[in-house]
Amino acid sequence: MKKVVKKATKKKILKPKKKTEHRVWEVMPLGIYDCERWYSGECLGTKKLTDGAAYFEPMFIYRPGEGVAVCYNWVDENQWAMTMKHWLEARPELYDAEEKKYKEICKQILELSEKRDLKDFHILAELTNDMWPMLAAATSVGNYHEQEPTPISARALQLRRETDQVCYIGCAALDAMMETMLPPEHAPQKEFLTWKEITEGPLPDREVIDHRKKGFVYYQGKLYHPEDFEAFCDEHGIYLYKEKIESETEIKGSSACKGIVQGRVMRLLDREDEKKDFKDAVLVAAMTTPYWINQMN
Repeated sequence: MKKVVKKATKKKILKPKKKTEHRVWEVMPLGIYDCERWYSGECLGTKKLTDGAAYFEPMFIYRPGEGVAVCYNWVDENQWAMTMKHWLEARPELYDAEEKKYKEICKQILELSEKRDLKDFHILAELTNDMWPMLAAATSVGNYHEQEPTPISARALQLRRETDQVCYIGCAALDAMMETMLPPEHAPQKEFLTWKEITEGPLPDREVIDHRKKGFVYYQGKLYHPEDFEAFCDEHGIYLYKEKIESETEIKGSSACKGIVQGRVMRLLDREDEKKDFKDAVLVAAMTTPYWINQMN
């Protein structure tokens, strides 16, 4: 009788199918707690506002010295700004009510930010979180006003212009208040602390903070510390779009002041950049925020 020998075959490992095309929207100096609150307000908040019909789900990628890249999924139609625009325009009464509520929240944030009283810390934190859904909606809807003008998009554009700095002001006040709340050894490292660690404790030891400094990803409400970012994207079915660079000798964008100047070019990406000497330098940032104002003199 002939013996049948079965050949061993390698088991094929199936990777999850890529269902996203994440693109970098902006690069900013953010802490882990900023990413948590941004995600909570913009993703969970907009889902609640629209019953899940239209929302934005940011992914945050931090690499040392490169700041935090804020990425969005351009494939999911529920996350398109135009989807949000059409959803709100079909509900003008809801927009009226949310705009009125939003303006009152902004007013309270400005008042508490000016006082910076520690007893108001949690109230200010809650207000800055509550403003996110309407801020995201007004920004996305207003951005499409020229392309598809409507009464709602005109109001959203005006609302964004009047209030888009309020969030920065509120978060800057919270940052300053944290400095006095945290122990001296943790205050300079606050960007690598979670919101729960800051507000409830316990605070992590130096080893944990040093590990976070090597890089992190905040995705779908969870904090990751991948050693290999490309492997992380493959594992989670994420396609991270990389824009093709046509020229390495020319930078195009909007200038803060008109005119012609000459000087060394320095990038603003990470919060550590605040400590550098930018005298007589041409500053280049993905987005100008209050974090950089002190350097622009």
